Amino acid sequence: MKKYLVVPLIALMLAACAKDPVKPDLNTMEDATLAAWMAKYRPASEFNITKDDSGIYTRIITSADPSETEVVEAYNWLEIELEGMTLDSLVFLTRTADTARVQGTFTYFTHYVPDYVNMNDYAPTSYATTPYIVPGVYLKLWQMKVGDEWELYIPSRLAYGSSGSSYSGGYQGQYAVGANKPVIIRVKLVSITKDAEARELEEVNEYAQDNWGLQEADTIATGLYFQILDWDNVSENPVATSESTIYICYTTAFLDGFVFDSNIDTVRKRLFDDYTAMSDSMEVKSSANVVDALTTMLAKDTLRYGSWNRIVTTSTYAYGSDGSTGNTVIPPYTPLVFEFYIKEQIEDDE
Repeated sequence: MKKYLVVPLIALMLAACAKDPVKPDLNTMEDATLAAWMAKYRPASEFNITKDDSGIYTRIITSADPSETEVVEAYNWLEIELEGMTLDSLVFLTRTADTARVQGTFTYFTHYVPDYVNMNDYAPTSYATTPYIVPGVYLKLWQMKVGDEWELYIPSRLAYGSSGSSYSGGYQGQYAVGANKPVIIRVKLVSITKDAEARELEEVNEYAQDNWGLQEADTIATGLYFQILDWDNVSENPVATSESTIYICYTTAFLDGFVFDSNIDTVRKRLFDDYTAMSDSMEVKSSANVVDALTTMLAKDTLRYGSWNRIVTTSTYAYGSDGSTGNTVIPPYTPLVFEFYIKEQIEDDE
């Protein structure tokens, strides 16, 4: 009898196994899906594509000049152009004004220039509207040289993971990235900077010399230049002191001339297509929540009521090593130009 019991027992065991198969993990399934997509739409034989051990596929769009020898090192600052798409070619990230216009996400406040990111040696960080360069881009940047432009096909574990992501600040496309979705990110390495502070100081010195005829000896402080534009008309005007409260009309721009902020209605209408009524002036005093360039000048007793002035400064007296987000993203270590009019002194009532 016992030999006849063996067959039913084996059958039950096989049936149990069939009901509970071992499922592949999410990464394995996604890798298979991405591999199938690549084979169909980006066959390696036609698109010069390679795959590395991490699961990232790389398509070489443009190679760096053979004479380019500088390599990316820890703590370098990189300028990179980025464009991100889903596998359905839906754009979710762009640093290009033309693409933003096509997507319908263009804004007049957005400075469409390469991203400026730091390559620290422990985690991929960026000032941008999401807190990280995706790990897949970070890994590949170490291998790139200036002039390289690569298209990366990145599995979600090295992209936006189980959370997905969306951008803002004018850099977003029409679409967000869903959870557990592979992405396509085109990356171009524009420049490598070893010392961000030294670079911006050089830029400010060159700007002041080329545009204003000033030399380093003319600085108010290192990396801070100041001019009164209508000195002959205001030389006898009262001086605003460190104890004063002044009211200014201003514009703020990057060194390339892109104006991104102003409280002057006519400027906002012309540049930003913004018809929101603004206050006719901004209050500035030594304790005010404004950039240090303005409070520094106020403290030095050099500002005169009724005068037009301009400042060019390194980030030391602006938004520093962190930069700023808002309507306009200001990268870390970014020089700025301020032009402002100081309203006439208001006499206190007796």
